[in-house]
Amino acid sequence: MHLPTFLTSIVLTAAAITAAHERQHHDFNPISDQNKVLSSRTIASKRTFEATQAVLEAAIPMINTTGIDLLREGKYAEAAAAFRALPALSRFIPTRDMGRLVDYYWNDTYPNVPRNKAVQWEIGNPYTASKLVGQAIETALYAPIRVILIQEWPSDTPMFFFDRPVSLFGHLKSNKSRAVVQGLDDQLNQLLLFAGGWPSRWPVPAMP
Repeated sequence: MHLPTFLTSIVLTAAAITAAHERQHHDFNPISDQNKVLSSRTIASKRTFEATQAVLEAAIPMINTTGIDLLREGKYAEAAAAFRALPALSRFIPTRDMGRLVDYYWNDTYPNVPRNKAVQWEIGNPYTASKLVGQAIETALYAPIRVILIQEWPSDTPMFFFDRPVSLFGHLKSNKSRAVVQGLDDQLNQLLLFAGGWPSRWPVPAMP
């Protein structure tokens, strides 16, 4: 093969490879969907809305961030000790008043209707979450757990709504993960039953 012909072949081959890569990139779909069946739960409260909120917020503190701060400093042993010292459940964010948003939406149409009540929390435990996220990092999407307390006019019964941990983390198949998920599910149920004025085992210990 003459040198010019050889070089031409190389150029043409490289161009073909480049074109193939471009077609592959062009045909690639970056979106993929995974269907997930969620199990949601409601728990009615025997208390007033305000009393239910007050009892829940007194039962679990705002998160102590000492362990997270220690992780940022690379002090893993000290962080682990701080995480293990946390209570079973904590609140990760200040209470969100979702009822005000609903009022804003309906105010022009129904200005004289009594306001709906709704508050939202994010509830969990960083040490528990680390055991689940360590198995599948995408489960960080579901931790901490969102819980909302709603009282819609004209009802006078406050209701807790939440997606159950056994459903959110149900794709984790190891026996160890299942035990953690079941424990978290039970902790959350006991807390909300307690806040709602029902028989409960709350306070419960943190998981080891």
